[in-house]
Amino acid sequence: MSNKYRLLVKNAKQVVLICNNGEKYLTKDGMRNLCVIENGSIVIGRDGLIKAVGPADAIRMRYSETSFDKVIDAAGMCVVPGEFQP
Repeated sequence: MSNKYRLLVKNAKQVVLICNNGEKYLTKDGMRNLCVIENGSIVIGRDGLIKAVGPADAIRMRYSETSFDKVIDAAGMCVVPGEFQP
């Protein structure tokens, strides 16, 4: 595991995963079963890709020896991680 990552978004009240089983997109029926992680965190790598999403405690333990360029405390917020292509 690299010692340096770009971003840690931590302690979000909710992290909503739209596609959590490798799907490219969801249709009407798929949108009824979104994965919601209460008190979640997200790790973004140096390459800009999502490296980890999960409960804040698990991410904190897994990345305890890691440094980040930026840390955002998302307490009280809902975060929807995804890919953006202009």
